[in-house]
Amino acid sequence: MRIGYLRAKRKKELEEFLKVVDIEEVYFDLTDEFSFSVGTQLSSLLQKLTSADKLTIRGLKDVADNVAELSSFLRIIQNASVDLNLLDEADGSMLLSPQGIEGILYLEHFIKSKDEIQALRSKKLGRPLQNYPDGFYETYLSYCEKESKAADAALRLGVSEKRFYQMVRLFEV
Repeated sequence: MRIGYLRAKRKKELEEFLKVVDIEEVYFDLTDEFSFSVGTQLSSLLQKLTSADKLTIRGLKDVADNVAELSSFLRIIQNASVDLNLLDEADGSMLLSPQGIEGILYLEHFIKSKDEIQALRSKKLGRPLQNYPDGFYETYLSYCEKESKAADAALRLGVSEKRFYQMVRLFEV
């Protein structure tokens, strides 16, 4: 079955889509002024897809708002062996290859792990951890090789001598 899907803000967009494509059934979600939609029609469409279906969409931006949603959509399309047709080739046609899908899956995992780390950082009680100042490693090496004293190294880094010793201990652990 030839199926079409789009997100539309106005009736005109839907009419233009129907003029361009040759489909038997159309699903569409209405959007707000920021092109955001809950996607109820899309989710019902994805549940009904079979391998004999051909899905036509304007572009991948119509089916996903973030990388996780895009990854989920591409996985469903791939698992159902649905023939996907993009009207706007510039909007994601390169992602439809197996390598593109693998790239999206990696990107989803990468973003998820970074978000988890950020969540852990925001939950930590107490003072936020300070990063090592610029030039710490070079200063540390000169300190270890007895080229400079701790007071000179701390002065070069702009920290107190006590803080320099703390950073050295933390770095050496």
